Amino acid sequence: MAEEYEGRVVVVAPAWKSSLGDTADAAAQLIPSGKVLWGLDETQEIFAAYGIGGQPAGAIVAADGSLLVTWPGVRDGGDIRADLDALLSGSNSFSIGSASAGSATLSSPG
Repeated sequence: MAEEYEGRVVVVAPAWKSSLGDTADAAAQLIPSGKVLWGLDETQEIFAAYGIGGQPAGAIVAADGSLLVTWPGVRDGGDIRADLDALLSGSNSFSIGSASAGSATLSSPG
């Protein structure tokens, strides 16, 4: 999906409760395209900033830092695409499904 939206969306995959080596190994195996930014959130600062309490989970954050949608667990790729398309078209209508819509404006995690 990162390749499909390249240049329009940045996909970030932080990991936690792991070592940097294990995270690098997992990234090489799971996201070999190199199109996804990944890292180890050792202090869980990113997860806390976006209200994510565990993995797997997801969030869509607008370029201005506003939290648009979060969801626990794995989510259907078609639903994620629909939400990304809505964001890119300027629509505020998201195919939330089992996700919850957020409205908080957050600073970009540093």
